[in-house]
Amino acid sequence: MEIFLIVSIVVLACLAIADLIVGVGNDAVNFLNSAIGSKVASFKTIMWVASAGIFLGALSSAGMMEIAREGIFNPEYFSLEDVLIIFLAVMLTDIFLLDAFNTLGLPTSTTVSIIFELLGASIIIAGVNILEDNLPLKYLFNINDPANGIIGLINWNKTSTIIYSIFLSVILAFGFGVIVMWISRFIFSFQYEKRLKIFGIIWASLAMLALSYFLIYKGLKSTYAYENLTKTELQTYIKSVNPDSDYIISNEQTVTIKNIDGENLIFTKVIKKDTTEPLYETFFGNKKIEKAVNYAKENIGILLFIFFVFWFLLFTILYRFGYNPLKLVVFAGTFGLAMAFAGNDLVNFIGVPLAGYQSYELFPQPIAYPI
Repeated sequence: MEIFLIVSIVVLACLAIADLIVGVGNDAVNFLNSAIGSKVASFKTIMWVASAGIFLGALSSAGMMEIAREGIFNPEYFSLEDVLIIFLAVMLTDIFLLDAFNTLGLPTSTTVSIIFELLGASIIIAGVNILEDNLPLKYLFNINDPANGIIGLINWNKTSTIIYSIFLSVILAFGFGVIVMWISRFIFSFQYEKRLKIFGIIWASLAMLALSYFLIYKGLKSTYAYENLTKTELQTYIKSVNPDSDYIISNEQTVTIKNIDGENLIFTKVIKKDTTEPLYETFFGNKKIEKAVNYAKENIGILLFIFFVFWFLLFTILYRFGYNPLKLVVFAGTFGLAMAFAGNDLVNFIGVPLAGYQSYELFPQPIAYPI
């Protein structure tokens, strides 16, 4: 069985490379089409801008790995072999699906693909385990609630939220796309050169204001994250990191443990408004960046005003020297989309293999089903 586990990890690593090639080829059009279609610069220049956005987005991404690790199924009820089989099925399906759609010239969403591939593979493996162990079928459909002894193999709470978010994003994208295009067309009409002097600088400043908010405030905010665990989940995590540990959490306010890299993780007990059970919270990231983000949040009005004035003055100067301010907006938009792609969609290609490797490193003994 150890050979199977090692081979699975190696295959997942190879599939990650293949999926990156196929997936980036599929998604690149999302952040390159505006710049290339408008011929704002040479193809090489556009690629350099997009590459910089991808690099920065990859450095500032956080949180999306949770979907692959525990967003669709509850890993504590699966064996390591089951988890690796799920991940292998997902990666193979994703590569074949994206390659088929690219070959046929059909658009597809890598996020939607990976979500439903994980869901389908998880349901099949969970169903097989239920049939083999002669367990109640309700384990497949229950909303997991260990505190009350309710077992749910699939994380239906998180899955339903993700699916609703996908449909909502489509509706919002369509609605805002129509509204923004109508406003821009109404302002500039079909002879934008004549109105560029009057409206172009203001429009470009507002566009750069929105992009600055996304790139700086949201970008910095995504570099750190908080993780909240229940007492049971934290106890399970401690056992997974150190199977020989006999430490039992009582009512202490803080719990300090070492992760697999030997670093200290400090969990602080907190009470959330939407939960009755106390949670243990830990922080990942840079505290100085968090303080800067919190300061910006408290003074967001002043910050946005400063951004707008800065871009307005800059575009006024550039326009007087004959530079079209809308070109800089297209460059910034390409950079921002590439950054968002790296921070959000890149996990679609490498998240599953990384989750498989992490599972191999610290997978705990599966929790026994109560009969």
